[in-house]
Amino acid sequence: MAEQQLHMKGKQSEAKTARAHSGLTRAGLSRDFCVDLASLLNILVIALAALVAAYISGEQGYLVRYLSIGVIGGLAATEIFIQGGYQTFDRLLSPWRALRGLVWRWAWIIIAMALVAFLTDISAIFSVSWFVEWGALSLIGILLSRFAIAQWLGHALENGGALSRRVAIVGATNIAEKFTERMSEHGKGLTLVGIFDDRDLQARQKNHPAFDDKIGGDLAQLIQLALSGDVDDIVICLPWSADNRIESVFHRLAVLPANIVVCPDMLWLNKSHGQVSKLAGVPVLKIHRRPLEGWGGVLKALEDRVLSFLFLLALMPVMGLVALAIKLDSRGPVFFRQHRHGFGHEEFKIYKFRTMRVAEDGDEIRQATKDDDRVTRVGRFLRKYSLDELPQLLNVLRGDMSLVGPRPHAIAHNAQYARVIADYAGRHKVKPGITGWAQVNGLRGETSETVMMATRVRFDLNYIEHWSLWFDLRIIMMTVWAVLFPKNAY
Repeated sequence: MAEQQLHMKGKQSEAKTARAHSGLTRAGLSRDFCVDLASLLNILVIALAALVAAYISGEQGYLVRYLSIGVIGGLAATEIFIQGGYQTFDRLLSPWRALRGLVWRWAWIIIAMALVAFLTDISAIFSVSWFVEWGALSLIGILLSRFAIAQWLGHALENGGALSRRVAIVGATNIAEKFTERMSEHGKGLTLVGIFDDRDLQARQKNHPAFDDKIGGDLAQLIQLALSGDVDDIVICLPWSADNRIESVFHRLAVLPANIVVCPDMLWLNKSHGQVSKLAGVPVLKIHRRPLEGWGGVLKALEDRVLSFLFLLALMPVMGLVALAIKLDSRGPVFFRQHRHGFGHEEFKIYKFRTMRVAEDGDEIRQATKDDDRVTRVGRFLRKYSLDELPQLLNVLRGDMSLVGPRPHAIAHNAQYARVIADYAGRHKVKPGITGWAQVNGLRGETSETVMMATRVRFDLNYIEHWSLWFDLRIIMMTVWAVLFPKNAY
């Protein structure tokens, strides 16, 4: 223990010497305060763009009028950016990741304001040229300010800057190990001071030898560090079942001038998209969010109905030729129908062009394999270029399916995979699709091994969690490439 104390004193001395030589004084600037300043700057940029556009368009006599519209637009944009999650500290640090979302949302604001102005005859009080110039200048200003903010925040995080945070962890546990992994991956501007524990040091190192170089000492040493100003945040990483121990640790640390938080348990940490939200005024940990919530469901429905109708019109001649080829090639119906599970496990009949000499739709269905003798000559060509899937545009128009989503499997296969693959049922939280994120990443065709299907399921769940209209359009464009240059299709 004496050796450990000497080690900690040496670390404290080195830290103080480094700060003295750097000449940097930590201002304790709040990250939330920086986010609020960024929101205010956003409003100012859009309002200023309104004035500049007025000068460019020769409308100097109506500056107050245009400034008022600019402020309204700035307030609306900022609120929409906040609701979309674009006014957070992490998003401000990564302007390239937020670029598409900001452009898309500003475009919607401009369209909405133009529509309101037209319907209420307010458009008569400003010129069209000013409106166009204001929209363009505002967008340029929003993007340039975001990159400038990211640059400034990046400097403020480096070398013990005003926004850097020094984090101490309480509890040498599996939870602490997982949390340190997250810090190394996503904790920009965060420095681990050490892992502290109220138990015997030798027992800690025996249970978690990987912590040898991170062990900071016991709670007394943590308190000493915090009182000397070397700790900003304390994260209690103890299992929630040890509630008495957590309460005891909290009471010992409550007097310290540092933020004290309790880390979630392993279930929440293993769900990378878990979020903190409120229900009935109580903070809760959201492990999964409801897919297509809010406007997402409306946009998805519009996308499906409009695009499937247009695709159906454009591909009608191709579908006619395919139907004729099937009739000439082999006996049997043109269309193949099979029961499958859709949204919420609800059964529906899927439509496909017939590609086999059999029409299986029972408790036992054999997947198509390479050189399968059940596949017809025309069917082999149709399956290779996914032309047999075209009738599913009718399923989309009926509301059974979506253009993009997890591919629906035969009911027999669905039951089989649900028994052996964790989270498999999560695929049914949205409508199944004609194409999907798994398919455009090469995960299509036969899935003879469970591990292959598990990989496909992981891609499907990733799509559901990250759905956006842009994501769908990207998958549709990638599908065109996958159809022209097919893999694993037989």
